[in-house]
Amino acid sequence: MVGFLVWTALYCVLAVLAHNYGAIANDITVLWPAGGVALYLMLRYGRANLVMGLGPTLVGGLLAAIITSLQKDQPTLGFFITETLLISAAVAGAVSGAAMSRLFTQNWDGPKDPFSHPRSMVILLAAGCEAFAFMSALVGTTILRGSLALRGIEPLGGANDFIGSFIPWLIGDLASCIMVTPALIAWSQPGRWERPPATVLILWGLTIVTALAALSVNLPAMVENAAMLLLIGPALAAAAFSTRPRMFCAIVLTTASLTLIVVGSHNSDANFELPILLLLAQLYILTVTSTQFVLYATVAESRRSAAERINLARHFSPNMVELVARLGRPFAKPRKLPATVLFCDIRNFTGFSEKAGPEETMELLRDFHKAMAKVIFAHHGTLDRFLGDGLMAVFGMPEPRGDDARRALACGFAMLEALDEINRSRTGRGLPEIAMGIGIHKGDVMLGDIGGEQALAITVVGDTVNAASRLQVLCRTHGAAIVVSREALEAARNCDASTALPALDRLSHIGRTLLRGRSQETEIWGLALTASAPPQQPAGEPQSLARST
Repeated sequence: MVGFLVWTALYCVLAVLAHNYGAIANDITVLWPAGGVALYLMLRYGRANLVMGLGPTLVGGLLAAIITSLQKDQPTLGFFITETLLISAAVAGAVSGAAMSRLFTQNWDGPKDPFSHPRSMVILLAAGCEAFAFMSALVGTTILRGSLALRGIEPLGGANDFIGSFIPWLIGDLASCIMVTPALIAWSQPGRWERPPATVLILWGLTIVTALAALSVNLPAMVENAAMLLLIGPALAAAAFSTRPRMFCAIVLTTASLTLIVVGSHNSDANFELPILLLLAQLYILTVTSTQFVLYATVAESRRSAAERINLARHFSPNMVELVARLGRPFAKPRKLPATVLFCDIRNFTGFSEKAGPEETMELLRDFHKAMAKVIFAHHGTLDRFLGDGLMAVFGMPEPRGDDARRALACGFAMLEALDEINRSRTGRGLPEIAMGIGIHKGDVMLGDIGGEQALAITVVGDTVNAASRLQVLCRTHGAAIVVSREALEAARNCDASTALPALDRLSHIGRTLLRGRSQETEIWGLALTASAPPQQPAGEPQSLARST
């Protein structure tokens, strides 16, 4: 109830002020700046609460009509009726502006945070504000001209055509919305006021001082116009780059209001009436303020995107960061694709961690994961997840490539070389060496995201993933550093790509084995743990390592 009364009082006061200082046609009120309040209320409350969305406009407009009627020397019933009917112009504009804003965007519903999205800001200024101004001017001009015609009054000082009444109304309401509605949206957002940077304060203060000087000194109109135009832009631009929405809108309101006063009050030598001067002043700043709002949203989105990419880089592989940052949830709908999956695992890690203690164990895991992730990224693979003392990588995610299997095998060999580097460092510090096993398999997987908005993970699932994990376990059984399926090996040999063929002749044929969870046997090859140099035999005839069947 308190909120309703506050908004009603604010709308009434602004409507009365607009009547006293911004009337454009025979004392009939243009809604500026009350129209910006009407649009904001409809955007914020209209969908869920029409009483709050339209109530202050209806009640406040009726009170303003009563007050403005009583202010006349000879109040007339016709004037009061006209002012009352013109409330429908504000209502029609608010409904149209809110509807257009929601129609053209899916990510922004109401005054939540259009300041961080240029698209939402443009929609608010173009679709929302322009729809409000157009509909309000159309309905208001129709009512106004019909009422004045019935009373035998010629509208707008002699402008007897419809456009002559419509255009000033349109300009007035458009200026109202572009300056007032964003300011109210900024005010409704949580957060404290912050102190602007020194650059912003200096430019802002210079604009205010210039405006006050222009009001106190009788300068030529062209000098005043040029001074305000030159100063308002830099002040708003500086604020756009270094302030938050509330402070930015406060700067916009003060500079825009002062510009209106200066341009409107000291251009009397042009022989324009005050209402016309106000309209010209509104056009004068309309483009500047709307451009700065979009600039602010662009800067804010750029900062937000950079922060999101930094955060995403902690959770996703480099080849996934840009896709996720740009599309949000690109894999909300799962899809099937061919991929090569790699699993690796540190051997006898449980026993090692029991002897080493938590500090040494954590140091080992950090060194191991860092080195292996670097190798995976160097081979353009996707690090799907860390698995305690191991990890899972996918080649062909998010998009398959012809050399996925070849890069996966090359990555496996490179990971063994990286492990040798780790072991040399460990032995140099008197620490024991470690060994690992790698399993690689190629096949179809299902790619999609799992989890929720607060903890989203993009991964692949399916038989191929399970098979690669089983192959990694077989490294222990066969004393191998790498175990590769026939599907992955043949794909690596036969792919038509520029990727260098890894030393596949180091792999020995193991045989056929039945992996747990599968109904058909899998033919596998392996690299012995002691195979530090390639054996002297052709790549197409690998030596036997151990037979499974």
